[in-house]
Amino acid sequence: MKKFSLLTIITTSILSSSAFALTQEVELNLFGTHLRGQDSLPIRNLINRRLGPKTARGWAVTEIVVDAKSKNGEGELALQVGHQYSHYLQVPGTPEIFHEPLLGYTKIKLYSPTTYRGEAPKRTKLISMGNIKIKHAHIKLHKTVNYDSQNLNMAGLTQKVEFKAKKVIGSNRVIKPLGRVRGIVLTGTKRKVNIDKVEIKFFDGQTIQINELNGKLRQGREKIFALRGILAKPINTITVSASTTSLFGSSGRLAVSLAQ
Repeated sequence: MKKFSLLTIITTSILSSSAFALTQEVELNLFGTHLRGQDSLPIRNLINRRLGPKTARGWAVTEIVVDAKSKNGEGELALQVGHQYSHYLQVPGTPEIFHEPLLGYTKIKLYSPTTYRGEAPKRTKLISMGNIKIKHAHIKLHKTVNYDSQNLNMAGLTQKVEFKAKKVIGSNRVIKPLGRVRGIVLTGTKRKVNIDKVEIKFFDGQTIQINELNGKLRQGREKIFALRGILAKPINTITVSASTTSLFGSSGRLAVSLAQ
């Protein structure tokens, strides 16, 4: 097992979410892919194949969780992004269950060794040492936009819904927009709420989360995000999830408006 200082592990594991405008998650069924010795799995190529090269362009892998097992419990996995590597993690397993198709898998979480800056590195691989099988991979991707996402022409802005953000458990509303959406505006209309998640499902099957809209929203204040470039495509649904931050007093409220 490779030895790393605590400082190295912490540095390579922490990702600065404030730099990320968008999040996307990808599921890959790897059907027990068998890696032997010093081997690798081309994660970037698999993402391109799953999403399509155009849709995947500019998205950087920041985290991957794999279901894996090694034959003797001594295999290791690391994530390579660009020319840098994460620390290696040991993969448990036994010879008795190694060839069982459904048994013995352990979830191994690996973080990107770098934070996202500019264009996503083309080289992203899962690096293995030992005799390892991988059944499934859950990949988290991040992307920044190359325009001012707060700059939105408010012409054609229409309020679609206003709702109460429940305490603790939160609330969500699903909007089905008609026609093109140029931007989303969230307005605090009562007390203070926390925007937990804003998720967009496009008609082409892609699903993204807009991290820039997350966080506290006070009464009378707005959060704005313009949809341009690769995001200016037909939308199936927009889901806004929010909760009231204070446990005392009445629940907060917010309005969701779309620029079309």
